[in-house]
Formats: sequence, structure tokens, C-alpha cells
Amino acid sequence: MYIVEIILFPFVWVLDTGLSLFFALTGSMGFAIMLLSGAVALAMTPLRTYAGRTEQRILGKTQKVTADMKLLDPALKGEARFNATEKIYDKHGYHPIQSIGLSASLFIMLPVFIAAIIVLSPEQLGGLPFLFVPDLGAPDALLFGINVLPLVVTGVTIVDAIFRYGAGSSATKRFVAIALILLVLIYGLPSGLVLYWLCSNIIAAGSAFLRKAP
Repeated sequence: MYIVEIILFPFVWVLDTGLSLFFALTGSMGFAIMLLSGAVALAMTPLRTYAGRTEQRILGKTQKVTADMKLLDPALKGEARFNATEKIYDKHGYHPIQSIGLSASLFIMLPVFIAAIIVLSPEQLGGLPFLFVPDLGAPDALLFGINVLPLVVTGVTIVDAIFRYGAGSSATKRFVAIALILLVLIYGLPSGLVLYWLCSNIIAAGSAFLRKAP
């Protein structure tokens, strides 16, 4: 973790400084976390916008490739099918590795979130309550011992993916798979950290909605 802290030092410093500033202004660690999340999300808006456009461009290619693939003769096998597939890829300027770009928004935010894990540690947040959360430094355990905030984060992520890419698209399925993996990873994290991610996801989903609104 020490090496990661060195690599991500600029992100860690900015988040730690911002958290201290917002805490001094509000006197509440919970509100400080929410304001920090909002400020970071707004600052990252240009990158998110670029990532969103990249995702849409690659999604468009993927849909065209998928449509053409369905028209291939099912009898084509082996090298003949491979060559036909390559022609479709060339036609649309597509390569399967480009599908990684469908998660561009997630990859852009990953360094910031890792920095948030370092800053919003149990040592930093332990014993501090916020609204209905008894301890920001521990999992929320709000529903008979079940951690609710991670489930809400996952729900927001899935709804956002469905809104962006459509309910049955391959991109949505990929996002759902990633969201479920992340649920396992974040389920036991401090509720203050999950609150940070929840606010960030809500802002990102709202921004995507506004961009698509007529």
C-alpha cells in the first residue's frame, strides 16, 4: 500500500486537503465526504464526458459489428469464418480489444477511488456518526446487520448502465458483471468510503441523464 500511496500521492493530497477543508466548513465528516465527492465529480466532468463519448463511439461500432455478424452464413466454419469476421472488423474499423473502452468511465475514476480508500480509512473515520450511520469508519449494517450502502451503490451503477446502453446490450451486461464484482469488494468497506462512492455515482448518473435529455 505504501508504494501505491507514493504513486497516487497527488490524488491522495488533493482528497485529504479537500476533506479537511470541507470538515472545517461544515463540522460534519459525513457532509464533508459528500461535498468532497461532489467537488471531485465536477472536477472530473471533462474526463467523464470524453470517456462517455469514447464509450458511445465504441458501442456504435460494436452494434454494427454484431448486426453484420448475425448475417454471416452459419455454415461458415474455421478459417473461412475467421476471414469473414476480419472483413467485418475492417469494414467498421473495429478490433475486439476496443471493447475495453466501454469501461472507460470506470477506469478514469479508478485512481481517484483508490486514493479515496487511502484517505477515508477506518483510522480517519472511526467513531464518527452521520445521520442514520452510527460509525463512518465501519460497514453500515443498517438492515439487520446487512450493509445497505454498498447495495445502493451497485443499484445506482446498474441503473446508470441500463440508461446509457439499453437493458439487453453487451455493454450493460459487462457493467452489471463489474458492478457485482465491485459489490463483493466494497461490501465490507467503511461506510464513509461507500458514501463517497455513492455520491460520485449519483452525480455521474445525473450528468449522463442531462446529456441525453432532449
